[in-house]
This record gives sequence, structure tokens and C-alpha cells, in this order.
Amino acid sequence: MKNHGETRRFLDEVGYLLEGLESPLLGVQRTSAIELLEKMCDGDDGTEFVRKARSADFLTRAWGVFSDMADAARDPILLLCMGVFCAIVSREPRDLLPLTETTLFGDMVTTLLSVRREQDLLRLAKTRLPLDVSKRLGLKRNEVPLLESVGTIVYQRSNLFSSAFPVTSNKVASSILAALPKQFLQPEWLRMLVDSAEREMNQVSAYLSAHLDDDFMDVDDDADPLPDIEHLQSCLRVLDSGLLGDDAADCEALLAASPRLFAGHFVHLCMACQLLLADGVEPAIADDAIDTTLRVLINLTNGSSQWCDALLGVPTCMALLARLIVSSHHGRKSFVSRSQGGDEDAADPLDRLCLALGLLTNLVQESSRTVDDWLATDIAWTCKSEARCLRDCGCKNRQTALHAVIRVYTEQSVKTEDDNENAEALFLLGHLAVLLALFAHKAPRAAAIVRADAPIGPLLTTCRDWVATFELSRRRLAATHTTSAEDAQRGIIAVKRAVDALAASV
Repeated sequence: MKNHGETRRFLDEVGYLLEGLESPLLGVQRTSAIELLEKMCDGDDGTEFVRKARSADFLTRAWGVFSDMADAARDPILLLCMGVFCAIVSREPRDLLPLTETTLFGDMVTTLLSVRREQDLLRLAKTRLPLDVSKRLGLKRNEVPLLESVGTIVYQRSNLFSSAFPVTSNKVASSILAALPKQFLQPEWLRMLVDSAEREMNQVSAYLSAHLDDDFMDVDDDADPLPDIEHLQSCLRVLDSGLLGDDAADCEALLAASPRLFAGHFVHLCMACQLLLADGVEPAIADDAIDTTLRVLINLTNGSSQWCDALLGVPTCMALLARLIVSSHHGRKSFVSRSQGGDEDAADPLDRLCLALGLLTNLVQESSRTVDDWLATDIAWTCKSEARCLRDCGCKNRQTALHAVIRVYTEQSVKTEDDNENAEALFLLGHLAVLLALFAHKAPRAAAIVRADAPIGPLLTTCRDWVATFELSRRRLAATHTTSAEDAQRGIIAVKRAVDALAASV
């Protein structure tokens, strides 16, 4: 009864908003929509209002009224209001699902994703619009204050997005789609999301160009101070989800038309994120973007010589991977000391290290070019991944990137001896051993370096243990996932050959 009474009181308090949205007058609809957003942001991020709205089924009722409006997605103010409404609702994805069943939801998403940067009202609403700009965008005089009110909600009250990056209509849409399970995503939305991501990747190029003293990339004079890494991270989350499972081919096809273009974009995105990390700009977002990009690339390069060749065609790819491996390994050591010191918020770089090694393993298996490129890549063990090392490591005492992997393996083997019950440590050691065996199998020069610098006996033992473990996993997988089991079997056979060849050469 208490909950029922609370619900009734809540509906009595906000009923006028629904009445305003139902008004035949566009001006009343707009002001009611803006006031609704304000209430959804009141207090502690509006969580109390949204909680009550959820209990009263007010969110779906409000969306139903939006859906009944004629051409709601065509009105610029209502479009932004609906987008922000859904973005706030998407904090609890289950509340968003009923909204996706309406035609309006699809119209809203596609319209938001189609907005170009130079015409984006939300991007421009961060500051007061000059008269000439509002006229150029086709805004009437009485619409400017309404747009500025929406901008105030988004930029100052909603806490939806980081203040470090531009807020755009595209980002509102991508944040909504990233909250949905992949089975709810329509092919048209995914296609437009990829197009939007590609446009923003061009801004990444402009950002990098501004930090490099050459003609590495062309600069866009109208670029924002920072590329919208937050928007790209949402796009990557959707791609990462879409590239998993039986329908992965549909998602991969969206990128397949231009693998070389997207390969370059992905590498440059990681480089831009490293710049942000060096400058201390939103490290959590930059870290997540790097990790998600690596996951996407692992899925794309797995068993695909086309994607591997495209990635190897990016001049800075190998240097990027070398930096990620070395910096993640050093970060692991720092993480252990900080976590032992009681720092519960310390981030473990193990995932980053495993992802970088996984991508490098795919490249080694699929392209004969990888070993030569890796041997031609130099990095200092003490490299801090600063801006001056973005293209090539400029530190003193550089060695080949293969020497760096061997050193990671050697230090990890000592750590594993001290903690041989740690499953993560054992997995990482096995991955490193297998990677070195694959390198040795691909080129005589690499084999000579591995034999000279790595402890061969323990390395071979670790490889054989890895093969035995994954053979058992493959058999279990074969019972339910035939294709995945076949892929695993091919990988195991390749590793066995590499291990046998290395053992015979000792």
C-alpha cells in the first residue's frame, strides 16, 4: 500500500508534464520536455526521480506520448530532448528495452547519428550561440533559448558525459546503443554507427597531427581541442559485442570494405589515447578505449590474413604494440606493489598485456611479414611511452621488440616460480612461451635470439603444458561449438609444430 500510495502521489506531481507533452502546441511540448529532463537530473543525478518514475511506469508512458507526437524526431529541440531522455534512461538498460520497440526510437537514433559535426546543435550548445551561427543553422530566435536550456542540462547537470570531450548528437546515440544487448541492434543503426565512428576517427588524425612536427597526417582547421574518445569508446563497445558470436560476420562486413583504412584508424586511436594518458586527460576513458580497440582488432585479425596485412601496413603498428607490452608489464609490477600497500583502486594492467600479446600472436600466425617487422622495431626497456616515442622509440639503450618480449617472459617466469598457484600468472607465462616459440619457428634470426636469450628448457616445458591444457579445452568445446573447436585445433597444431621445431634446433 505504501508503494502504491507513493506511486499515486508521484503521478499526481508529474501529471502536468504528460499533459504538456500531449499538448497540440509545439512550444508547450518543447518546454514540457525540457522540464522533464531537468527533473530527471535533479538532486543526486536525478536517481530518486528516475527510481520513482520507474516504479510508476512513468518512463514508458512519457515515451509513449513522445511516440504519439507527429514528426517528433524532425523537430530539432524535441529530437535532442528525446535523445537525452533515452541516454539518462539507459543508465539502467532494462528500462531502455521497452522504448526500442517503438518506431520513434529507430527514427531518433538514425537522425542523431546522421548529424554532421559542423551542424550539430548539441555540440554548439555548450556556449551561447552567436546570432550568425543560429541563422546559419536555421534556428528561429525563440528556439535559441530552448537549445541553450538543453545544453545546460547536458553539459552541467546530467553527468552523462565527460567535460573533457565534445558532446554531440552522435555521442548521445552511441551511448544509448552501447547500453543495448546486441540482439536489439538493427543493421541500419550499426551501419550508421560505423559511419559516425569513421568521421570521428578523422578528428583523431587531426589531434595527432597537432602533436607531431611533420606531415604525418592532415590537420582539420575546424577540429575540436580533443577528439571525442568517449563517443568512439561507445562505438567500439558495440563493435566488440557484435564481433562475438554466430552473427559476427554481419558486423565484420561493415568494416570489410576498407580494412586498411580502419586498421589505420584503430592504431591512431590507440596512439591518441596514449597521448591523453601522458597528459593525464580522462585516463579511465582512454584506457578503456585502448583495451576495447585491442579486443576489436583481435576479433578481426583472428584467422584473417587480410586484416593482419592491413594492420601491418600501418607504419606505427609494431611500435604501438611494443610500447603497450612493455608499459603494461611495468604497470603490472607497479600494480602489485600498490595493491599490497592497500590501494584497492589500483588498476591491474594484466588485461592490457594479454590483449596486446593476443593481437601480436594473431599477426605472427597469419602473416610471414610480422617477424621481420617485429625484429625491425626497437624499444628501450625503460621507455615511458611519451609523445616523442609515438612513432618510434627515441630512448637510449634500445633493443629489438623481440628482446623485450623475452625479458617479459623471463621476469614472468621468476614471478610464477614464486606463485605457482596463480592461474593468471601461469596463463600469461604460457602465452608468452607460445608466442616466442612461434617467432622462433617463423625466422632463423628470431630463433637464434630466442635460443640465446630465453631459458629454452623451461620455455619448451611451458609450451607443452599449454598445448595439453588447450587440447583438453578444445575437446570440451567440440561438444557444443564445432567451428570454434576447429579454429582451436588449427592453433594447437601450429603451436605443436613451432615447439617441435624449436626443440629440434637446440
